[in-house]
Amino acid sequence: MLTDYDFIVVGSGCSGVQSAQTLLEDGAKVLMLDVGIQADPNSSIIPNKDFIAIRKSEHNQGEYFLGKDLGGVERSWLKNKNRLTPLLEFVEKTANGNIPLSGLWKDSFLESHAQGGLGNSWGRGVFAFSPDEARKAGIDFNILKKGYEKIASRIGVFGKSKMSLGELSGLEYPLALDKSMAKVWSKFHKNKMEWNSKGVFLERTPLAISPNSFGDNNNYNDMDFWSLENTQGYHPGMTLKRLHEYKRFHYKGNSLVDSYKEKGDIVEVQFSNTLNQKIETLTCKKIIICASVLGTARIVLKSNKAYEHKLPFISNPFFYTSWINMSMLGNANSVMRSSFSQLSLYYKIKEREEFSLMNLYTYRSLLLHKLIREVPFNFRLSYQLINILKEALVFGGVHLPEFQEEENGVQLVKSSNNATGFQLNIDYRQDDKRIKKNLSSIKRKMLSLGCLPLFSKMVNPGSSKHYGGTLPISKTPKPFTLAPSGRLHGSKNVYVGDASGFKFLPAKGLTYTIMASSHLIALNAVKKERYNTKIQLMEKITN
Repeated sequence: MLTDYDFIVVGSGCSGVQSAQTLLEDGAKVLMLDVGIQADPNSSIIPNKDFIAIRKSEHNQGEYFLGKDLGGVERSWLKNKNRLTPLLEFVEKTANGNIPLSGLWKDSFLESHAQGGLGNSWGRGVFAFSPDEARKAGIDFNILKKGYEKIASRIGVFGKSKMSLGELSGLEYPLALDKSMAKVWSKFHKNKMEWNSKGVFLERTPLAISPNSFGDNNNYNDMDFWSLENTQGYHPGMTLKRLHEYKRFHYKGNSLVDSYKEKGDIVEVQFSNTLNQKIETLTCKKIIICASVLGTARIVLKSNKAYEHKLPFISNPFFYTSWINMSMLGNANSVMRSSFSQLSLYYKIKEREEFSLMNLYTYRSLLLHKLIREVPFNFRLSYQLINILKEALVFGGVHLPEFQEEENGVQLVKSSNNATGFQLNIDYRQDDKRIKKNLSSIKRKMLSLGCLPLFSKMVNPGSSKHYGGTLPISKTPKPFTLAPSGRLHGSKNVYVGDASGFKFLPAKGLTYTIMASSHLIALNAVKKERYNTKIQLMEKITN
């Protein structure tokens, strides 16, 4: 029986675009279904200049940094969960704003229907799982390593480091540390052996950046969290643009996938047009769902009519900190610097525990108006204090490892309170005592590195945006689990390409592993059906 496509890939995030590229390289005909929300076309386009040049010379900089409607200005002195810059706020949007979440922490968990998904706001930190971390997550490390090497060849990965990337080869580090981070680096390495003996390691943060962005060009524009057009860091839109060069690739936006149905060797995929709300159906030989963990859970539960069934769910606990680098007081930091994390501090509280991780940044381009709200003083005093200390400020985002806990999960619940007729209920608890213990530990370590704590903030569950575990990998066929190949147990032609299968989340960022895994899952999906010919492999549109 003929189908419309060989494969349908759901979603255009990091996992979706990498899966699609692998399928296309093998000669398959691929459709990507995506809602594909993009930045407001009426938004001002930031000039291709560095942060300092824009601040000194651009008359319209208020529109870039605060938004045309001043949407980037905080409306009150209350703490606001949104930390996206105005031009990236589209990342958190969903179709018609009508994909309901419920539960105590519903406002902290995020699903994106943006073109490129959550990968648009990814910090570009590249971290590979260790063999032990891969085993705990349910992944064969020897196979995963091949996926890492493939993705590195596609996106550019720089940062040779043992803790972050293990023994992966062919990686170099082109970014220079700014003065503040160089002082921290130097202080640590004076007593490196002693630190390491206590389970503390400091590394240069590996990054996914264009090979030609830095180096001798000194192209440190420090605008990476403001504009996808001007960033030196990788984001999914770069791969999506390349996918459109294949004649066998088709992209259908404004398409919110509702469910799928297997009929023999055919998969029927049902989706709604978000512009006119009409229901449409297309067919394929295989589907690879890369709708991010929450979106994928909704599709799989809806397709199996498994209302009220609770899937497991894990999310890395996260908190952020700020420090005053005492050695920088009275000194100006480097003019040329990137927006990305420069150093990564790994540490253990107990010998047998998994590592926690703090990624360190210096602060400039994200401006002071959001920062001063976090200081426990009134506006005037907070502004004066931060303005004085800004050259010495260091920020740390701390991630803790997370295992599956029986009480944490998601359920698709029928609801009459919205047009979709259901909502995804998130039931999640995190161990605040463990977070406080980590905070106390990291304060002692940073004080030893000459950094005085300024403030810290414990955030709600889900704030890390690192999710997994809803469809855990299992060698034994069980309902709502994935085979090691990525195929959904109980199905013939349904694959899941995002982090839904990960049974454990190390403190490291997940994006690199998600991309590597999605590539391998796409390879597994085409194993029985080889589409490629020499002509097809070379066939691209040369516009």
